[in-house]
Amino acid sequence: MLGAGGAGGSGGNGGGGGRPRTCSRDGLPGGAAIELTVPTTIDNRGNIWGGGGGGGGGSGCNQNAGGGGGAGYVGGAGGAGASQLSEAEELAFCGQDNGVRSGVPGTPGTTAGGIGGKSGDPWGDGSYDMIGGDGGGYGQPGQPPDACVFASLGGAAGPAIKRNGHTVNVPDGVYDTGGGRIRGPVKP
Repeated sequence: MLGAGGAGGSGGNGGGGGRPRTCSRDGLPGGAAIELTVPTTIDNRGNIWGGGGGGGGGSGCNQNAGGGGGAGYVGGAGGAGASQLSEAEELAFCGQDNGVRSGVPGTPGTTAGGIGGKSGDPWGDGSYDMIGGDGGGYGQPGQPPDACVFASLGGAAGPAIKRNGHTVNVPDGVYDTGGGRIRGPVKP
């Protein structure tokens, strides 16, 4: 396989700030740039970048914020900010009633990871009560939410190459953490 252009996986969707049966939702993993179906030799003269993982959504302290979508050839959707739990469901599944049924969504991923939603800044000084996790850049994991939060996780980085049991002349491992020709893991 001769690559002179680029191959990019799709970005993972950001996690929602509150969804049925959970208080915060994990971001989804990024997609693979290349999935092998046969043994392959790669002569890479372009870029092979896995999709970025979606940011984790956050819910807590009467605030909800969606995670940002991961970077990708098709960027991941930003996580919804809205909580769909009733007061009784929030008490049963979250241990608290967040008192809100809305929130700030995360932004979609593009060629960079999307930004997590930010909610609850009563003093206007940037000290938010809830910050959704940012989506990961190409081949990078999404970030977890921050501030007053019921913990969730960012989505895993999308693989640059998913071997599916086939051989390839690129060893397994994690490649580049920023700007190289291969971004993301090469894995079985």
